[in-house]
Amino acid sequence: MTLNNKLKWQDNTLVIVKKASKRLHIIRVLRRCGLSASDMLVVYFSLVRSLLEYASPIWHTMLPTYLSDKIERVQKRAFRIIYPPVDHEDALKIAQCTRLDERRQVICGKTFQKIQDPDSKLNHLLPPFRADMHDRELRNDSHYWIPKCRTERYKNSFIPRMCSIFNSK
Repeated sequence: MTLNNKLKWQDNTLVIVKKASKRLHIIRVLRRCGLSASDMLVVYFSLVRSLLEYASPIWHTMLPTYLSDKIERVQKRAFRIIYPPVDHEDALKIAQCTRLDERRQVICGKTFQKIQDPDSKLNHLLPPFRADMHDRELRNDSHYWIPKCRTERYKNSFIPRMCSIFNSK
């Protein structure tokens, strides 16, 4: 992972996109060799998508839309190589795959559920439930208490963002 001195994710995204773009060449070569689309899809999932999703719970919630679109463009290019005559939405349906931002959101949700487990080593990082804050009965006592966030960067970080998503469900 790559961080810059302002704690922005632009450098990390550019490194990921550059590495993934280089790996797309492997899929192009396999296409020329006559490999089937399902086999090229397996290669894409193992070599390219795994790179595009590496450590995504850490950076997904703080990623601006334009950087998320750069990552999604890599998947679009891969599907153009694997399924040449098909547009991106149809290629997603054929591959039984979702957009990368939707997939990263699901991964973040699963990670948050693992952290919520009482046996988790990271459980102490979660804020307390509202019911634990005082003795009164509340209608929303199963919600997390979220402290006031002074900056947008902290508000969009993993724990506060996932707690607010959990509370809204």
